[in-house]
Amino acid sequence: MNVRGDAASRGMTAHDRIRLTGPFAECFTNPPGPAGNPQPGLTTFQTYRQPLRLAHPTPSCNPVSLEIRMSITRRTLMRKSTLAASATLISAGLSQVSAAASPAGNVFHVFVFQWKPDTSSEQKERATRDIRAFQGTIPGLLETHVGPNISPRGKTYTFGGIMHFQDQAALDAYVQHPAHQALLTWLVPLIDAIELDLPA
Repeated sequence: MNVRGDAASRGMTAHDRIRLTGPFAECFTNPPGPAGNPQPGLTTFQTYRQPLRLAHPTPSCNPVSLEIRMSITRRTLMRKSTLAASATLISAGLSQVSAAASPAGNVFHVFVFQWKPDTSSEQKERATRDIRAFQGTIPGLLETHVGPNISPRGKTYTFGGIMHFQDQAALDAYVQHPAHQALLTWLVPLIDAIELDLPA
């Protein structure tokens, strides 16, 4: 690199001293005179904010530009990594919720009753108690919801329930369970029922 030739092309004198700081150049001269003006024949202090026009420039050597690009690249990579990790966690969380809410093989047993006209309030309450008592007694019975129908669209069906079983085998075992058979003995003469079994 010919510093003197480049300095001469910018109008600097032989008394000037050139200092390079990366791609930027500063030109220093003797101190100014008493009035604050430069001494005659000397070049004043000047900082060249543009890179020197070298005979063989290397644009990739600009440290400021490199630092900015590297900083931007790091921020971009960190942001993308964070987004990817968040998406993975959300996807995994949704999969776990879905699996917990509807495991493979679960079955819903749904039933509704029409009570016979001579059915008493005590018998209706007994049916509610006995069906709820299945919870904790019938193996594989996960949830039990039973009670009077509160929908105006139920027509003449005024009582019903939903039972959530672990699988079809658990539902089949419930049908033959002694507690269920004991309920049917006195309940069946009092109702007209509809039953549905649905996969979860």
